[in-house]
Amino acid sequence: MNIREIEPGARYEVESDSGNVYIVTYKGFGDGDPDVVRLWECTCPAGRHGKMCKHVQAVAVYAADLEDEAAARPIPLREERPMNRQTISDRTNFDGGDEFTSTQQVREYFTAENLAGCFGGEATDWDTAELDAMAEAVIANRWHCAGG
Repeated sequence: MNIREIEPGARYEVESDSGNVYIVTYKGFGDGDPDVVRLWECTCPAGRHGKMCKHVQAVAVYAADLEDEAAARPIPLREERPMNRQTISDRTNFDGGDEFTSTQQVREYFTAENLAGCFGGEATDWDTAELDAMAEAVIANRWHCAGG
């Protein structure tokens, strides 16, 4: 039997050993109790009559295996980005305007709210820790700072 996930966690295409193709759909847990067998529907003749079929059983095992694999997979850490002047400038355009006159001004520039305003309300993919690190790099190196 070949199984292909059509809609993650909800719809599966099952090609039986005989070559027939059926759609198995997950309908949730019975009575809201996770210990009760999940409710599935299949487009095969047995499934259309409300009976548990081999396609549903195969998909249930397949879906459980997918869940187990996903749970066992480590969550990837965010890729480290280099903190050099060019990278910071490309991402934030910090050196495109007037020079900074104080460390406070640098820190205020490197906030999500300020950068969203600078870029027309677009969300930035930098988190607060990264923005703080960028501000500290600009301050430490005196990049685009008055007198620097």
